Amino acid sequence: NEEFPKLKPLTQPRQEAIDLVQEIFRTGYQAAVATNPLFPKLATYQRLAWAELNHQQYPFSVVTTYENFHFCKPNPAYYAEILAQLGWQHSTAVMIGNDWQDDILPAAELGLPVFWVTDETRTLPGSFHPSSSQGPLKDVISWITRIAEIPESETQPQSISAMLAILKSTPAALDSLTKIISPALWQQKQKENQFSLAENAYHLYEVDEDVNLLRIEKILNEENPFIPAADSDSWIMKRNREDFNGPLAVTKFIQKRTQMIQVLENLTLEQWER
Repeated sequence: NEEFPKLKPLTQPRQEAIDLVQEIFRTGYQAAVATNPLFPKLATYQRLAWAELNHQQYPFSVVTTYENFHFCKPNPAYYAEILAQLGWQHSTAVMIGNDWQDDILPAAELGLPVFWVTDETRTLPGSFHPSSSQGPLKDVISWITRIAEIPESETQPQSISAMLAILKSTPAALDSLTKIISPALWQQKQKENQFSLAENAYHLYEVDEDVNLLRIEKILNEENPFIPAADSDSWIMKRNREDFNGPLAVTKFIQKRTQMIQVLENLTLEQWER
């Protein structure tokens, strides 16, 4: 609280960055502050204030700090975790950054359109999303406007590393988002025929254990595997778990998803093709 603020004189706000953030909110977009979560929340909020982008004035949907994130740059799972905390909105998500290694490459690997803030003029790799671009900060808004109508199907990640990043991000985001849930809220239902939060968490665990892992094993070990359908939605209803523990269900899901990821990470390319 005393030493960190002494760094403020070493920084200065950038008007074009302030203009960009103001325009993003004016046009109704969500914004996440994707700063490497190596600082606590207090320090990160101070850095935003130094940039004249106080979090109390600007309603950022996510600000990544080491209290609420599990991955760091340049892991693609860091960007997947941001998307997961945003709720995987059914609209185009983009990454705007100035660091090639930490911002641009991992976000592009996840399949996101990226805008590289740079004075360089080199051609972006062909593996990047075709709507990716580069240039000064002042060009970002016009770029966002041009790609706002990209169909969601064109931004779906295809690479193995991207799929693994998403599988990792789900339990990570769930762990962060459920830490503030009260016992009563775990059991609430929006509608009578819907799952409670606790039932949803247990459902995620059961599907990984009784469907996904078994299907992966079957595909790896059988030449022409028959994959039966699973009416997994009915399992919760039949098992009468009105009073089971939501946080425990999240823990069980994280453990089971970790087991599944370990299996997938050890596959050969041939096995992935299967």
